[in-house]
Amino acid sequence: MVATTIAAPVFEEELVSFNSRQQRLTAKYLGISAHHAYAEQSKRKSAHIEEYSPCIRTSNVWLSAVEKRIRDSTLVEEFGSHSSTEWLKEDIANAAIEFFRVGADLLPTEPHIYASRSGELVAEFETPNGNMTSIVSNSEVTLFGVSANIAEPLYARIPLEARNLREQLRSFTRNWARGSHGLEESAG
Repeated sequence: MVATTIAAPVFEEELVSFNSRQQRLTAKYLGISAHHAYAEQSKRKSAHIEEYSPCIRTSNVWLSAVEKRIRDSTLVEEFGSHSSTEWLKEDIANAAIEFFRVGADLLPTEPHIYASRSGELVAEFETPNGNMTSIVSNSEVTLFGVSANIAEPLYARIPLEARNLREQLRSFTRNWARGSHGLEESAG
C-alpha cells in the first residue's frame, strides 16, 4: 500500500502535456512505476526506516540577515590589508557563512557579530540563562559558553573541515544549555 499512497498525489495532479497521446503515456508509466514500487515493497518482510537527514537544513529566521551583514562587512580589495574591527577577511567571511548555514538551527539566538583586529568573525549569543561566543577563523571555530547553570565556562575548538562539525556543535550547545561542566576540545 506504500506505493499507492505515494503515487496517489501524483495522479491527482493535472497532467500537462502537448497532446493527449503524451498524456496517456505519462499516466501509463506512472501507473507502472507505482505498481512496481508496491510489488517491491510487498516482497520485503519488514520495512527499514532510516533517520532522515536533509541536505538543506531549516534555517533560523535570522540566518539571511546575518549572512547579509557578513557579506556587507567583508574587506574589499581596494582597502588592502587594513586591519579593523569593521571588516572581515573574505576567506573568514565565507567560512562564517558556511558555519552559520550548517548550525543556525543549533545556535540559541541571533548573534551580535563583529570582526576581531585580525579579521576573524566574533558572534555573541545572549540569552536569559547565559552567553555563548563563537570565534570563526578560516580553519576552525572556537566556542565559549557561560551559563547560570554551570560553575565553569565551557570551551571547544572545532575544525571547520571536521566531518562531524554539526554533531560537535550540537554537543556543545546541549552541554551549555544543560549546564554540563568541564572543558571540551575536539580533534577534528
